Amino acid sequence: MGQINDQHFIAFCEELKAYVEAHGHFPPKHTKLLHKVKYTRKKINQGVLEDWKKERFLAIADSRRLFPDDGQLPMEFHGEDADDDHGDSATELRDDGR
Repeated sequence: MGQINDQHFIAFCEELKAYVEAHGHFPPKHTKLLHKVKYTRKKINQGVLEDWKKERFLAIADSRRLFPDDGQLPMEFHGEDADDDHGDSATELRDDGR
């Protein structure tokens, strides 16, 4: 029985690796692949996942591109008009001194 589970885990890792190579991140919500990722993380946190499985999964997780190649956050993290100065900053005082 252990061999079959190991084969399923290897197939999962190959599928996840192909997805990460193509998209640069883990799959979106509500997909079977993401549920497997979450289950694997749960087992890692519980400390019950075998070492070779943990190493294989973490190698794939480390290969994700969390930021663009220039190391800067994507524009949606800064806000669309982050460079625009409209004078509506939260740090500026209002006209009535508040």
